[in-house]
Amino acid sequence: HLVAHAHDVADLQARRDLERLFRALRPAEDAFDLIVIDHGAGMGYGTVAHLAATSTLLLVSSHEVTGLSDAYAIYKRALMVNPHVRVGMVVNRAPTVDVAEAAWERFRSA
Repeated sequence: HLVAHAHDVADLQARRDLERLFRALRPAEDAFDLIVIDHGAGMGYGTVAHLAATSTLLLVSSHEVTGLSDAYAIYKRALMVNPHVRVGMVVNRAPTVDVAEAAWERFRSA
C-alpha cells in the first residue's frame, strides 16, 4: 500500500484544478482575443502548465536586477516547455523611459 506524500497530493489537486480551468476556458478562446492569467511568484505546476499552453507570454518586471533575473528565469522556462511562445515585456515602476529601455536591453542581451 502506497501513501502519497502531502506535496504529491497537492500536486495532483493542482493538476485536477488546472484541467478544470482549461476546460472552462476553452469556449472563451474563440470569444476573446486575449485571456490574461496573472501568476504570483514561484514556478509551480500551474505556472509551468500555463507556460506550456500559452501562445503569448507578457512578462512584467521592475527595472532592478532582481526583478529582471526573475523574469529571465520565467522566460527561459517558458522556452523550455513551449519553444514557439511569443514573449513581450513591460518594465514596471521605472523612474524614467531611459531606465526602462536600459532594463530591456539588459534583459534582451542576457
